Amino acid sequence: MEDAFARYKKLPLGSATAQEIDYEGRQLITGELVEQMKVKLPLLENGFSAVSFYREEIESACQIRGTHAVLAPLIQKFLEEVLFAEKTTLFDTRLCARLADADVREHVRAVFIPLIRRRTTRTEARTKAGEPGSVSAWLAFQVTHSHRRPAEPAEKTPFNLVPCNRALEVTFTHWIDKAQDTAAFCKNAGPQCLRIDYLAEGGRPAFYTPDFIVRKTSGNYLLVETKGREDRDVPAKAKTAASWCKAASTKKVQWEYLYVAEGVFERVTGNSVEELERVCAPALVSLMEEKDRGQLFLTFEKPTEERIADEMAEFIGADEVAKLPSATAARIGQAVQLFRHFEHKPDLLFSPVFTPLQGPLDKYAKDILLKRLGPDIPKDSKSQKDFFDPYMNVSPSRANYLRQNAQRLQKALLYDAAIMPISLLKFCLEYESSPVDHIRGIFEFIRRNFRDFRATGTLKSLKEVYDFRNTYVAHQDVELRDVATTRDALKKWIALLLLLHPRSVRNDEST
Repeated sequence: MEDAFARYKKLPLGSATAQEIDYEGRQLITGELVEQMKVKLPLLENGFSAVSFYREEIESACQIRGTHAVLAPLIQKFLEEVLFAEKTTLFDTRLCARLADADVREHVRAVFIPLIRRRTTRTEARTKAGEPGSVSAWLAFQVTHSHRRPAEPAEKTPFNLVPCNRALEVTFTHWIDKAQDTAAFCKNAGPQCLRIDYLAEGGRPAFYTPDFIVRKTSGNYLLVETKGREDRDVPAKAKTAASWCKAASTKKVQWEYLYVAEGVFERVTGNSVEELERVCAPALVSLMEEKDRGQLFLTFEKPTEERIADEMAEFIGADEVAKLPSATAARIGQAVQLFRHFEHKPDLLFSPVFTPLQGPLDKYAKDILLKRLGPDIPKDSKSQKDFFDPYMNVSPSRANYLRQNAQRLQKALLYDAAIMPISLLKFCLEYESSPVDHIRGIFEFIRRNFRDFRATGTLKSLKEVYDFRNTYVAHQDVELRDVATTRDALKKWIALLLLLHPRSVRNDEST
């Protein structure tokens, strides 16, 4: 116990203080004072109750029971003789005043939990736990598709979608699906996913879930971990996964662990898993050595946040990012990351790069429509009918076109059921700039309320983004493979977001 504490500094004793607060109860609506009292805080003011509290906390953390006879005297000795600068007893009011403090609690945990785990943990060789099963036999499970956790389609997965939780996984999914020596792959997710037990930092038992399982055309398998941000448990996870692969391998089928660091993957230009294994091998060796003997090398790559900021600088300045809501800035960051991942990969389509930006564009378009047209909508149903279906003295084809868009605007503005708000905004800007036709109702207000957009160049930018989206992203009539075209389009999409954002904010809102 003393040896385990030797690396920490002793703590100062406290002073006996009255730990109480003044409590007032007030009526929710009127604020009238209805009760008043002094409440004593439930601190560990009794030394022996503190010993029991810490013993229960340690038992819970280490998943053991029935240690009071052994552990309680050790905790008492630690509190009285080791932890503080002065030796004292549990009856000392200065000691009691410190027992509930966070620093005391953390020192008790830091000393006792590792000691107990070292004595209660038994390490054994991995052996076969059961007959192998096929991923294709896994039960179907549901996932939620969102911009943070997109579900990507792929041809070589036994499921209909691949759930991803960051940009690196999205890129890897598209890359591994096109790799020439990939027979099949899947995201290791769902209730039947592979989970490997290991000892985390401080000897804590935990489970590790690798990101992907890949079957190569050779018949051998890979456990794949894609890592953008490293944590303290990464070396332990890597060594555990490697030992699992060794135990799972047979004379006919080999399993290997593939650690794909984000910085390394961005530089990969080939389209074979075998080449990726060779590129990633040094990083895995370094991780294994770090697990065994501590960190043996210094990484000179920039931290993730700094690297992302540098990557975004080509597309948007830091001062412009600061003006945007954090959610929009994060979407732009995801799009830029995807572009950097795809940039040097042959045979990949760039259309997923623009997926994170579609949500903000539609949101801003919808907000602009509500801000510019919402206040002018009549309140009663009869007036609303005339408002959205006014008399039109134009050609039948023109009238039909205008009525269709008026109906779409009605759904968006009255029923919050907009389909592609960006197309509705494009219609409003195009109609405002068209020859005057003296149509009343909503069309009169479109001309009046969108007049200030003429000098901004928004319509030109919106048309370019809209046409690009329909051609390469939404319908994918044409495959998007050119890096220069993608880079130029990404700049235009981000520029359009910067144009729309300030016009989407209501007067009572702030960024």
